[in-house]
Amino acid sequence: MTTKQQFKRMEKILLDLFGKQSMTKKHAIDTALSAFSLTAEELRDNGTNGKKNVLKSRLGETFANLCRRDILAADESGVYTLVKARPVIIHEEKCEAEILAALKEERKTRAELTALLSEKLGTNRTATKKDDARLSAAITAVLTRLSANGLILKEGNAYSLCEQCTADPTCVMQLANLRAEYLARVHAKGGEFFEHYFMNLLEKYVSLQKTVLENTTVGGSEDGGIDGILRTRDCLGFEETVLVQTKNRRMTFSERDMRGFYGAVHAASGSRGIFATTGLFHTGARKFLDSLPDLVGIDGYMVFDMAVKTLYGIKKSGGTLSVDARMIG
Repeated sequence: MTTKQQFKRMEKILLDLFGKQSMTKKHAIDTALSAFSLTAEELRDNGTNGKKNVLKSRLGETFANLCRRDILAADESGVYTLVKARPVIIHEEKCEAEILAALKEERKTRAELTALLSEKLGTNRTATKKDDARLSAAITAVLTRLSANGLILKEGNAYSLCEQCTADPTCVMQLANLRAEYLARVHAKGGEFFEHYFMNLLEKYVSLQKTVLENTTVGGSEDGGIDGILRTRDCLGFEETVLVQTKNRRMTFSERDMRGFYGAVHAASGSRGIFATTGLFHTGARKFLDSLPDLVGIDGYMVFDMAVKTLYGIKKSGGTLSVDARMIG
């Protein structure tokens, strides 16, 4: 192991320690030293060039570097804390599953749901406020969507499941958990998989009402923003060329992203465009999409709904839905 590799390992050891608890510098260095499995003889050697003191010196240097970078900071009593923790990644479908599970137990206010999810997802254990803001935005979006779909009710300042869900909450919980599992698995398969998977899913979905004449996955770095082409014919004989862009990214896409794709669709003389993602659309992007008759945005929730309707990536056995592991392992 080179000196550089050793310093990198020491940094990881210290970060892991402070990720679990706060402690003094001495306690941290002594605890980190134990990770190097020194022999009894090496531990007894207090010489300047002995392995124990060399490691302690380097651990001290690593510790000081973390402090200089404002990753560790001490309070008045000399106890150090990790102050730059990696923010928790927030996924709306996970928030939805947790919210539904919480409301299954009892009515809760927005503040109570926020505190619960902050504890469950770990945003209350990071120093950064970015993930707190993202969690708040996700909770707002989930509550708005569940209310619009009639799954929850707001009475006063508290939310509860609607009567239908209260009578049979299991189905709602299972669907929310299945959606979260499905999107996590699809995302883990990467962008190239999603290009091919979504084009096949789209063909099966569109085939319920139209005849598909062509289904081509373009892909590659020179695709000009077009990942797939679907040519269709309806019952009256009208043909369309639908151009598709896919993004297997768990992020929120902006109006700018939609405008860029819309320009690519017209440049390629497409009849209409479909922007499909495992992520979500910003409010501005959704308004832009709604204002156009020839551009459609399909987010992770809609991808899941299409998979359920076509049973492509989702399988049904004995009335129970589950992810098709043969397709999305």
